[in-house]
Amino acid sequence: MLFIIKLGDEKILDNVFDRQEFEALQKQYGQDAQEKEVCLNLTNEKLFYEFKHNIENDRRGEVAFAVERANGKIIVVRTSFYPEEIYRIPTGGINHGEDIIHALHREVKEELGLETDIKRFLGVIKIIVSYREQKIHFYSYIFWVMEKSGRLLADALEDEISAYKEVDRQQLKQVVNILNHFQGEWKDWCKFRAQTTAFIIDHISWKQQ
Repeated sequence: MLFIIKLGDEKILDNVFDRQEFEALQKQYGQDAQEKEVCLNLTNEKLFYEFKHNIENDRRGEVAFAVERANGKIIVVRTSFYPEEIYRIPTGGINHGEDIIHALHREVKEELGLETDIKRFLGVIKIIVSYREQKIHFYSYIFWVMEKSGRLLADALEDEISAYKEVDRQQLKQVVNILNHFQGEWKDWCKFRAQTTAFIIDHISWKQQ
C-alpha cells in the first residue's frame, strides 16, 4: 500500500508492508515462511531513483522464484547487458493492486515461458533502500516452484533473459558470492540481487546430486 506523508512542504512516499496479505500467503502456501529485514545503503543515486520511480508508478514489490527442474536443480538467469559471470534468481514486479500469486504465475510465464506449481512460499525480504538521507521500502516475496510445462525461454512472452544455468546448492552459493563481491558501477545492484538469491539456499530442500 502506498501512502504519501507530508512533512512541511516535503512529500515522502511510504510503501507500507501488508501484514494481512503476508499472513494469508503464509497460511495457504507456507506456515514457516520467514520475514527478513535488510538495509541497503546505496552509493548509486541513479539506482535509488529507479527504485523510487518504479514504486511510484508501477510496482509495490516483486516476486522472486526458485524454479526447480526435474533434475532437482534451480534456474538462475542473466541478460545480455549484465556484467560477465553475473547470474541471479529470476524476479518480476508486483503491480499496484495486483494479487501476489497472480503476479507470480504471470511473471514466471513472461520471463521463462513456464507453467509451474507452487511448492512453498518461502518468505519476504523487507528491504529498506536508502541513499543519503532518503529511504524507501521495497518487498521481495520469494517462492519455491516446480516446473510443470512449457519450453524454457522458447515460450517466454518477453525476451529480456538471454541465458540461464541450472545450479545445485553449492553452485548457487558461488552465484551469490560473485554478486556479493562485485565492484564498480553494478556493485549496489549486485548487493540487492544477492539478497533474494541467497535467501533460497537455506530455505528449500535440495535433492542429493
